[in-house]
Amino acid sequence: MVQVLYIFSLMFLVTMGLIHRFKCFTGLIPTIPAGYCASKGGVVNLTRQVAIDYAKQKIHCNALCPGFTETAMSKANMESEEISTRLMSLTPMNEWGKKGDVAKAALFLASEDAAYVTGVALPVDGGMVAQ
Repeated sequence: MVQVLYIFSLMFLVTMGLIHRFKCFTGLIPTIPAGYCASKGGVVNLTRQVAIDYAKQKIHCNALCPGFTETAMSKANMESEEISTRLMSLTPMNEWGKKGDVAKAALFLASEDAAYVTGVALPVDGGMVAQ
């Protein structure tokens, strides 16, 4: 089930009054190119506004913001020692995230443990946004 949730990482996941948006960490911190960051930041703010608009109906809206994660899309970066070293130097945990890390965060937000959580952009990034 954890891997199944990750498959939807580029789409909205709507179940049982939950809206999850999966966005890159660039929605939380500025990087280049500016237009890319602006679009991701816009989705983070849209997530917050939807959370406010639908809170009375008990619909939760949150965003997951993964950092550098081991995926097919990042395979070339992971395999290049130079690029991988540079990217990991930006991450306090100094390692690539696993798909399961993001999936477990999604499971938390979809669980009863997060019943009072809405409007959150949750970084799953090894501490990168915290710097």
